[in-house]
Amino acid sequence: MKLVTYKEKEESQVGIFRENEKVILPIQSFGTEFLGMTMQEIVKKLTNEKVKWLEQEIEAKKKTGEFKKIQIPYEKDRLLAPILVPDQDVICVGVNYPMHAEEAVKMDKELSFIRNKLIK
Repeated sequence: MKLVTYKEKEESQVGIFRENEKVILPIQSFGTEFLGMTMQEIVKKLTNEKVKWLEQEIEAKKKTGEFKKIQIPYEKDRLLAPILVPDQDVICVGVNYPMHAEEAVKMDKELSFIRNKLIK
């Protein structure tokens, strides 16, 4: 299951991207418990059982015809960053080349220092 943040009527929404069907299903279509939630809130709330339940609900909506009523056509320009406002900074370092690996080791030492200062 792929969760996406997308734009609908100039507002950001969270949905389930169905790659095979090339559609997005608004997550709030699966219950009021998801209304107004951000991606972070949904990810924190999702358990394996809840994911299985959502997948079963999708299949049930296909059988009843409701799937077609709630689906939104996938368009790349509709997608937003998955997490619009991260809870904390995200630092990514590429290590696919030897030179980057050397930089990553230096960066890790610097990050460890920063991390230790922030934790204390």
